[in-house]
Amino acid sequence: MSEQTTPVPRTRRVKQQSPYEVYIKPYVTPKLKKDLSFGLVGFLGMCVGIFHYAYIMKEWLMNPYMENTKLAIHFAGFFLHVFVSIYFYLFKYYPVVYAEEIAEEQAELEELRKKDAEIKSRKNQ
Repeated sequence: MSEQTTPVPRTRRVKQQSPYEVYIKPYVTPKLKKDLSFGLVGFLGMCVGIFHYAYIMKEWLMNPYMENTKLAIHFAGFFLHVFVSIYFYLFKYYPVVYAEEIAEEQAELEELRKKDAEIKSRKNQ
């Protein structure tokens, strides 16, 4: 007599979510991405500024009797670099990264101005 075995039906494996999808993905919002990129660019800009300053100090330490005009040129270049970096960071990069938030804020301000104008017109009547 031959024994017949019945095939065991295969059950589907439940796909488990990765830890990234469970623990991290719900908290990674577009706003967080914008904030992180803005912070990273600021950090890198500060690092470049610090290294520029360190270069000036190294030059000064290597030649303590450096002419004042040459030292002044180094510091003028440093301050120009810092101000240009701040300008690009705040006035060029910020509006690009936070364009949606700026537009929403301006729309809210416009709405408040309209309400304020309505209230003033009612008081004048």
